[in-house]
Amino acid sequence: MNQNLILAEKSLRINWKTWLAIFIVILILCKNNIQTGIFTILIGLLAVYFSHVCGHLYIFYPFTITHLYHHAHSHIYSHLIEILFEFFVFLCIPVSAAAIELMGFDIHNVFSVPAFIFVYLLYTTVHNINYSIFHVNGVHEFHHKSYTYNFGPDICDIVFGTKSGDGNGDRDGDSNIENTDHYLPNIFICGLATYFLQWLDWRPAFIGLYILTAVLFGLCTLYLFYKHMYEYERDHYNYLFHRKKM
Repeated sequence: MNQNLILAEKSLRINWKTWLAIFIVILILCKNNIQTGIFTILIGLLAVYFSHVCGHLYIFYPFTITHLYHHAHSHIYSHLIEILFEFFVFLCIPVSAAAIELMGFDIHNVFSVPAFIFVYLLYTTVHNINYSIFHVNGVHEFHHKSYTYNFGPDICDIVFGTKSGDGNGDRDGDSNIENTDHYLPNIFICGLATYFLQWLDWRPAFIGLYILTAVLFGLCTLYLFYKHMYEYERDHYNYLFHRKKM
C-alpha cells in the first residue's frame, strides 16, 4: 500500500475524536441530507488545502501578496489581512451557492452551505488562533520555514505528499502525524455558531459582507503591491519562492 495512504489511515485512527466530532456536527447541520453534508465537508477540506497551495504559486502573484506578507511578518496587520484573504478566497463557493439559492434554485441535494461555512470557520480559527496565537505545536511553524510543506489540513498534506513531520522535519513513522485534539474546542464553537446561523435569513447579509470583504481585500492587495513593489520584490522574491518558481 502507498506510504501516504498508510499514514492517512494511521492519522484517522489517531485523530478519531476529531473526525467523530466533525461527523456529529454534520449530523446536526445536515440531518435531512447527511450524504450531502459529508460530500461538502470533503470538498471543503480539498478547497482550503489547494487554495493554500495556490497561495504559494508564483503564477498567482500579486493576487497572493497578502498571504506572502503574512509569511514574511508577524504582527496584528499581517494577521488581519490573512483573515481577509481566507474569508475572500475560501467563501467564494458558499457565497455563490447562497446566491444561487436566492435566485430560486434548490441545491440542497448537491451542496450544503452550512457545512462548508463550518469547514471555513474551523480552518480559519485553527490557523489564526491555535497555530498563530497559541502555537499548539510546530506543524504550522514548519510551514512558515518551508513553504512547500504542511499547508493543512494535516490529512490532506499526508495524502498529497506535502507533509513534513511534527515540526522538526521528521518524515518517517508516526511522528509524521499531527494530533488534532486541539481542534475539538474549535469544532464545538464553530459547529454551534453555524447551527444558529443557518436558522437566520443570513444569505443577503452574508453576500453583502463578502462583497465588502472583497473590496477591503482588494485595497490591501493594492496597498501592499504598490508600497512594497520594489523592496518586497527584490528583497523577498528569492526568500519567499526558494529561488525557484513552484
